[in-house]
Amino acid sequence: MIKDIRGMLAEHTLKMIIAIIVILGLVYLLVALYFGVKETKSLEQAEASVNNFTNAVNTNKTSLNFSKPATNGLAPFVTHWWFFIWPNDEVMPNSCLNLGWENCACICGIKSYGGITLKGASEACDERGICKELKERFTLNGERKFGIFEIRNAFEIENPPVKIEINYETNRILVNKN
Repeated sequence: MIKDIRGMLAEHTLKMIIAIIVILGLVYLLVALYFGVKETKSLEQAEASVNNFTNAVNTNKTSLNFSKPATNGLAPFVTHWWFFIWPNDEVMPNSCLNLGWENCACICGIKSYGGITLKGASEACDERGICKELKERFTLNGERKFGIFEIRNAFEIENPPVKIEINYETNRILVNKN
């Protein structure tokens, strides 16, 4: 009698463990699917913003607004969206180098907690970014801090929208955060 109870208990315990593993697997799958869809939408928004910028440069517009792409992830691993002008201190993403571009503009999603180096930003642009060729080299005013690092020719796109002004005589971009 006691052996039957132990056998039944072991069988039910095994079934419970398998059920918990299956439920956790389904939760993981749903979360991965949700964030995958959000990532695609964020990249589409980033591509639209980079296209707007290159169109503005090609048509000599003097100002443009950037809106932050949809954010995904859970704190502290949320995606920070940055606009970069490359090359930046001789560093450039492979997605621009491989196409033979001398200059490019990118919007890149950076998942980082403590900051990122230029090389790390370049790699993030390759993994989670949209880049377009620039016919001329532009520079951004000032330096921005990302964690403990300072990065030139870049700014984080935040809400409310960031307004940029383009000076074609000096090829400088002035960033105004409202």
